[in-house]
Amino acid sequence: MQEIDLYFLLIDSIRELLVYGLYATIIVVIAFLVKKYKIASNNKNKTLVAAFVMLITTLGAIIYVDSYGVRSETLLSLALAFTMAAELYILQILDYEWLDYYFIFLTLIIPQRLFNSGDTLFGIMIFFVIVMCIVSLFTKIRFGHLRGRVVSTFVEYTYLALTLYVFKWFENRIYYIFRYKYSSSKLVLIVFVGMMIFLLLEVTYLVSNKMKKLIYLMHSILEMEKESRQTYYKRIEENLINMKKIRHDIKNVFFTMGSFVEKSGDEEMKKYFWENIYPFASTEIDKNYALSKIMKIPSEQLRALLQVKITEIIQLKIKFELDIVVDENSDIGMEILDISRILGILLDNAIEATKSQDDGKIIIVIRCKTSGSSYIIKNTITDEMRKNKSIQKGVSTKENHDGLGLIVVDKIVAKYPSANLNSIFNKELFIQSLYILKE
Repeated sequence: MQEIDLYFLLIDSIRELLVYGLYATIIVVIAFLVKKYKIASNNKNKTLVAAFVMLITTLGAIIYVDSYGVRSETLLSLALAFTMAAELYILQILDYEWLDYYFIFLTLIIPQRLFNSGDTLFGIMIFFVIVMCIVSLFTKIRFGHLRGRVVSTFVEYTYLALTLYVFKWFENRIYYIFRYKYSSSKLVLIVFVGMMIFLLLEVTYLVSNKMKKLIYLMHSILEMEKESRQTYYKRIEENLINMKKIRHDIKNVFFTMGSFVEKSGDEEMKKYFWENIYPFASTEIDKNYALSKIMKIPSEQLRALLQVKITEIIQLKIKFELDIVVDENSDIGMEILDISRILGILLDNAIEATKSQDDGKIIIVIRCKTSGSSYIIKNTITDEMRKNKSIQKGVSTKENHDGLGLIVVDKIVAKYPSANLNSIFNKELFIQSLYILKE
């Protein structure tokens, strides 16, 4: 019997969330349209439209909340929503517009009896989750994204969650006094609720300056971290420029040494220099320059993978190009395990396809931008490969291989709705391009 009750509680909680979700969605859509079409502008006609929209939306919200309980409960729901919206206005942690506060107020109106089952099953946590979603959503609507405002949004949510907890605690006691000690006197309820709102807003006003200082301190720490990253990338860029110059200088030095060796008349020395010393030095210089480029990538694990693969390419004497551009505050676009598996398979396929070619070449292009990331692996192909298109999912020309690598890649990519993998054959190259948009 207990299991059946729990099941019905869960089903009813989902229904309650869907009902509230529908109401909140309507408010959010209206807020989005008002922002998009700039209804609340200085234009007289648009101002009248905004006033009409606000009137209709407010009436709809009151009817909605009133339909789930008695008038006293409606008053408590409106009081809680007003208090939290007013606190956001007093704190001024984020620069919302006045209409944002109005729509936040409407969205925070939660009928007392709507979440009977949800409250029984999850307790106050269900309200915490709702508040977190509302604050995050309106921050995104106001500013277009959360980037750079995550700390401020979290502080706002934490403060509102504390207010919600205190309000609910007082609410239970006020409602008891209202119902049983003062025979449901509306005046008593209004006085108690008014006092509670005043106290919470007064406390908010007193702590607002300290909260602003805390936010300022947090932002200062993040700014210092950002500056450290900027300095890091700047140093890498400077080192790459210097290394590029040094690479050419060192190669010239070895080539000059070779001319002296040629004049020495020592045939054994000549042979050893040109067959061992010069190729080894050139390879190591190119390798170190390539590996230094990898340092731009923000993931240590991904850098390690690329280092292993590039070392393998160099050891197999395959020509290669490496082009890496990384913006500040960008990321690799996927979970490290997933992107490592994808690039590992694509690079293994490229190495396998080129190592038997006389003039094989691999080109690796990596872009990590704030808007998204891209990974492009190109390798030269033979006429036979082009004709047969032998690099296919489930098909392999390698010994003891089943050719399932690209199938695995497709499965991983399918986990990310914003990721897209393209495979293209042209006259000289097989190109695999992975694009990941920032969600």
